[in-house]
Amino acid sequence: MPRSRTLAVPASFTHARVHAYSPAAADDGDRCWWLAADFDGTAAMLDALNYVKAARALGVPAGLEVSRSGIGAHAWTFFTAPVPAETARRLGAGLLREAMALRGR
Repeated sequence: MPRSRTLAVPASFTHARVHAYSPAAADDGDRCWWLAADFDGTAAMLDALNYVKAARALGVPAGLEVSRSGIGAHAWTFFTAPVPAETARRLGAGLLREAMALRGR
């Protein structure tokens, strides 16, 4: 199971979480290989689409998938080398802020 550090997100996106991950077997310290944003609730897909739109506007590659439940979504960013987890979480928080601005929240 990958290690994760979660970032608190603004209240207007109450059903969104950002996680910075590193493979469980990796000994990267506080560094991670990928960032995941998890969206749940009735507006999950709209929120996730705005997150991906914000990422692409800033040149950050992001992939989008529908969660197994069918009512949530995940946005993924993979790094070519491990990055500080704090940097990844800041990136995720910034993308969430941009997504909220796009959505008008």
